[in-house]
Amino acid sequence: MAHKTLKQIQADATRAAVRQALAQAQGNRTQAAEILGVSRSQFYRYMVDLGLAKKGSSATRAKSGRFKPAR
Repeated sequence: MAHKTLKQIQADATRAAVRQALAQAQGNRTQAAEILGVSRSQFYRYMVDLGLAKKGSSATRAKSGRFKPAR
């Protein structure tokens, strides 16, 4: 079994929490940030840092302005 570093474990947990919050908020990033108790900008930074969104990319938004997470 491969060992994970604390940083990898934290990233995995954060990624799971972000995806769960997005699913719960039906893709609405503002609501997902509220669910997690972080600002919208911090939530977006999590998404970029974890590879769930590209910085400055319009590909992270659907026409409705909602993020559609990869499955």
